[in-house]
Amino acid sequence: MVIEINENYFIKIDNYNTFLMQSYWGKDQFEQPKEFQKSLGSFRTVEQALVSLARQQVLDDHETLTLGEYVQTLKDNIQALREVCQI
Repeated sequence: MVIEINENYFIKIDNYNTFLMQSYWGKDQFEQPKEFQKSLGSFRTVEQALVSLARQQVLDDHETLTLGEYVQTLKDNIQALREVCQI
């Protein structure tokens, strides 16, 4: 089963694991555009994968943060993901 989160991230679930995946565009060996996917981790639950996604989004969006800014941004991202999941 696949749960699409947004255009860049999705969760792939099999009988034993939950994988957080990232989808991105690059070029293949012939310089042709190609969609690639990479695993960002294996988790026991969807909730753990979503917390990891929140962390990844903070890393993607910010180069430098103070500890307080990091914690607040991470909390905001987790809350936003919770709201999306409750719809």
